[in-house]
Amino acid sequence: MGGWEENKAFFWNLCGAMEESQRRVRYLRGILSLRRDLIAGLVVSFVALPLCIGIAIASELPAAAGLLGGIVGGLIVPIVSRSPLGISAPAAGLIVVVAQAVRELSPIQFALSVIIAGMTQIFLGLIRGHIISYFIPTPVIYGMLAGIGGIVLLKQGPQVIGIMAGKGFDGIVWSLPADKSLHVGAAIVGLFSLALLISWESVGYLKAIGRWIPGPLVAVLGGIGMGLILPLIHSGLAIPSFLSVSIPEEGIQVGFALSGWDGNISAGALKHGVLIGLVAAVESLLSAEAVSKLDPLGRPTPKRREIFAQGVGNITAGLIGAIPIAQVIIRSTTAVQAGGYSRMTAFFDGFFLAIFSFILAPYLKYLPLASISAVLVFVGYKLVRPAIFQRFLDRGFVHQFLPFLTTFVGVVLIDLLSGVLIGLGISLFLLLGTGYRFKPSMSLAAVSDRWILHLGERIGFLDKARLYRLLSKVPAGAHLVIDASQVRYLDADIRDALTDYKQEARRKGVYLELPTLLQK
Repeated sequence: MGGWEENKAFFWNLCGAMEESQRRVRYLRGILSLRRDLIAGLVVSFVALPLCIGIAIASELPAAAGLLGGIVGGLIVPIVSRSPLGISAPAAGLIVVVAQAVRELSPIQFALSVIIAGMTQIFLGLIRGHIISYFIPTPVIYGMLAGIGGIVLLKQGPQVIGIMAGKGFDGIVWSLPADKSLHVGAAIVGLFSLALLISWESVGYLKAIGRWIPGPLVAVLGGIGMGLILPLIHSGLAIPSFLSVSIPEEGIQVGFALSGWDGNISAGALKHGVLIGLVAAVESLLSAEAVSKLDPLGRPTPKRREIFAQGVGNITAGLIGAIPIAQVIIRSTTAVQAGGYSRMTAFFDGFFLAIFSFILAPYLKYLPLASISAVLVFVGYKLVRPAIFQRFLDRGFVHQFLPFLTTFVGVVLIDLLSGVLIGLGISLFLLLGTGYRFKPSMSLAAVSDRWILHLGERIGFLDKARLYRLLSKVPAGAHLVIDASQVRYLDADIRDALTDYKQEARRKGVYLELPTLLQK
């Protein structure tokens, strides 16, 4: 009996020691991950500071609205979101739609449109509307982003060489200041900042440093330094106040943006709000998908929850007069590269951005617009670089490059919504030309010890939602066979989705058999 009592006591002591050991491991892991998130959040905030200001100015809003948007994206969205490393902030992809809304609406109605954008996203989250991105073909999405990049280049390019803010590309017409002159000092600053950015991403040892000291921060600090040096060389090179960031004397203020609202919601606010909400949702979903692939742990982002979180963020942004936000790929990628581990990276990004915004606000007046424009031109170029055109040309001229190109041209020459609708219409027309029919063209069945996904004769981009739904039903550890023996036409989007599933299959322990047709 005594032996049994001794063994029982030993057993419980052992269990207690193991539990205590596990608690210590969890504690140490939490401390280590918090340290990683703190450092990564600081690095991301260095990238976010100039981009928040630049995107706001390009959207024809005050710099303070951009900074407040970045703070909301860092401090509010991660509370609701379950994206491990997604960063929400003012997005370059929203510049066109936001600028159009700002031009057409009063400040209060614009704030309402941002709130409506958030409500639109919450509604999409409730009805599983995140699948809307599955029905937009990849060429149209990238054509839209390339078009936005082209507009950013055309609008911000003149400011890099010293043309007054607010001038530049309007539709298909160029305009210069009344005296048709350029400011030499601003041009020197802008080109110097752009050269720093290019060097930071192309020179080997600078690229290594860039992991911890981001190029946009270097470009902005270099622009400020050059702006302070130029007047010492010649007084005429001094950067005038109208070519520098404008911050109110009282600094950045947080207030209720709907103060004085008469209770009326204009049709324009509704229209722009829904459009901003949809574009921001698509951009967030694209970013979430990309970040999941970059995450070393391969953690997926719950997309329905993400859209809901973006909606909460945009409602908050509208209430305090901030610019609309979305999950953004550049800052999210920076979070991954800087070693971020969890959502705390986004929180620390917002925390440091708030410190910088409120403490450094008096010094932002020394920041030349030419430096900000250089950062935006660099971002715009990444969206529209020739390699993207070549990528879709290589994938097929008719079904890939043509929708991409028409979307791009439509966005640049008409507007974003028209460009997307044109590209979508052409994609649908080309798909119907293959003999595609609007009926289920794939099925999943469990046969013996295997799961078999049968693909029909013609599989188009409209089948992506069904494909993802069927793949989600495959249990962990299963044996999945993709049967493409009957396929006569397979859209590139479906091919990409199936090959991308290989990573998900590895994570779930699914043994996947892909036919040669789908091998990459």
